[in-house]
Amino acid sequence: MAGRGRPARRIGAMVMVLLCAARAPVAAQAVLLEIRPRVGDTLRMRLDQRVEMTGTARMHGADSTVTTTTVMRVFAHSIVKLADESGTTMLAVTDSVAMTDSAGRPLASAEQSRRSLQGRPVSLHVAPDGGTKVVEAGSPVAPELRGLFAQMPATLPRAAVSVGDVWSRTMDIPGGAAGGRRVGTMVATFRLDSLTHGGDVAHISMRGSLSRDGAGEPPQGVKVVQSGIITGTMAIDRRRGWMTDARTTLLVHSVLTPPPGRGGEPMKVRMKVTQWLRAM
Repeated sequence: MAGRGRPARRIGAMVMVLLCAARAPVAAQAVLLEIRPRVGDTLRMRLDQRVEMTGTARMHGADSTVTTTTVMRVFAHSIVKLADESGTTMLAVTDSVAMTDSAGRPLASAEQSRRSLQGRPVSLHVAPDGGTKVVEAGSPVAPELRGLFAQMPATLPRAAVSVGDVWSRTMDIPGGAAGGRRVGTMVATFRLDSLTHGGDVAHISMRGSLSRDGAGEPPQGVKVVQSGIITGTMAIDRRRGWMTDARTTLLVHSVLTPPPGRGGEPMKVRMKVTQWLRAM
C-alpha cells in the first residue's frame, strides 16, 4: 500500500511544479518595452491637459495673486508609414483642438495656436524608447505643432526588464515651444509595476524631479529658479507596440527675480499641469 502511494505523490508534486512554472513567467520574465507599431496601423489618440498658473507678487506692501487656468483637448490620429531598427516614421494629424478656461469658455487669446495645430499633418520619427522628433519635409513646421510633438522624451528602458525593476532617465527641458537650448533638467525614475493579459500589457509608474538654475534666462535679464516634481503612470500594449494610456501630474514652483538695479520684488509662480493621453 505504501509503495502504491508513492507514484500518486510524485504525480501530485509534478502537477504543483508545473502549475507554479506556468504562473511564474508572467511576473518573472524579462521583457522588452518598446514603441513599435505595425506599418499600416492607424493610431487614434486623445489628449486632455489642464494648466493652472498662480502668480504672487508683493506690491505696495501687500501680496497680489492672479490665477489663470487653461484647458486643452486634442484629438489626433497617426498613420504608421515606415519601420526599421531605428524606430517608426508616422504621419500625425491633429483632427480637432479645443482651448478653454476653467468654466469651459473658448480662449480668444489661444485662437492662433489652435489654428496652427488643427488639421496640420506632421511627420514624426518615434524611437523604440519613446523619444519623438519632428521630421521636416517641405514647408517648415509651425512652432506650436513642433512643441506638441517634438518634446516627447525617451522614457522606456533600452534593455529587457522584469516586474519590480526600476530605471532612470535624465531629460533636458527645452526653452520655448519650438525647442531651443536647454534651460534645465528632469530626472525621473520608472518602475515596471505589473504585466497583465499574459504579458501583453505593461503597467509603469514614474516619479521625478526637475530643476532650472537660471541658465537660458528670459529677456530683460530676469533670473528664474525652478524646482518641481512629476508623477505619473503609463500602460504599454506590447502586442500593438504602442502606449495606450499615460497620466502625468507636474507641479512646478518658480521664483522670478528682476535684474539688479531695477527694483521690484521677486515674483513667485506655481504651475500645475495634469495630462491624460489615451488611445481611442
